[in-house]
Amino acid sequence: MISFKRFGSGPLKCVDLKTGAVRWEQPGFGAGQVILTGNYLLALADDGQLVIVEAVPDAYKEVARFKAVAGKCWSTPALSNGHLFVRSTKEGACFDLAAVK
Repeated sequence: MISFKRFGSGPLKCVDLKTGAVRWEQPGFGAGQVILTGNYLLALADDGQLVIVEAVPDAYKEVARFKAVAGKCWSTPALSNGHLFVRSTKEGACFDLAAVK
């Protein structure tokens, strides 16, 4: 059996949509979810790590990382008025990102 998801080790990738070429990739995100806000990607890894990455095609540039929630994360984070909402199989959390500059 072939699995299409690499839990825990699946990479976050930057792909050129015109050519399909991978510009960069970073392992360790699993089946997490990503949203774009301004010049940043907010990536919620499947282990509950929230990673802020500069949204640039030349290289993976991690800005910050912290454990946002416990449990497995498969849902997409939501961002509203500077508040980031995340949830897992065990808990949910809200982070005020408006104060972070």
